[in-house]
Amino acid sequence: MNQKSFLSNMKHELKGMSQKEQQEILSDYTEHFEAGKLEGRTEDEIAQELGDPKGIAKDLMMNSRLEKAEQQHSFTNIMRAVLATVSLSFFNLVIVLGPAIALFAIYITLWCLSFSLVLGGVALLFNVLLGNSISTLTNLFTFSALSGLGLIVGVVMTYISKPLYKAALSYMKWNVKIAKGEQVA
Repeated sequence: MNQKSFLSNMKHELKGMSQKEQQEILSDYTEHFEAGKLEGRTEDEIAQELGDPKGIAKDLMMNSRLEKAEQQHSFTNIMRAVLATVSLSFFNLVIVLGPAIALFAIYITLWCLSFSLVLGGVALLFNVLLGNSISTLTNLFTFSALSGLGLIVGVVMTYISKPLYKAALSYMKWNVKIAKGEQVA
């Protein structure tokens, strides 16, 4: 494989990255080729030494997604990091995607529970205000209990969101190290 085809394959695999990131990476690998040529090696030898451009691009893409998820906490960034990690191997499909889906489902369920409790309480309050209630005192008590419980669940979810996000990132980084065969401390 010569320099042109190596860089072309790598550029093709880096499609999901920004143009700036792609240019920086391609520039780095161009420098590797230029330095190797100055040492008297052929383009084919340098390409073999660097490895498979597709595998290198996957690693770079995954690292980029993990860094973005770490710097900017958002649902989009964490899902891109999960998908990039899953793309490493079929093994990760089960090890990363399964727990990620389960965790996401629990997270969404608890938020829905919080909103449902608050909305249920508010619905009871409107029922009392419209005069459709037989037992006003019982409905007011139930409104207070449901709304209070919903707000407590919402506050707890707000507090556990950040540590949960960090734990998910740490798990993915640990998984990446395992998949690459690196030593885990």
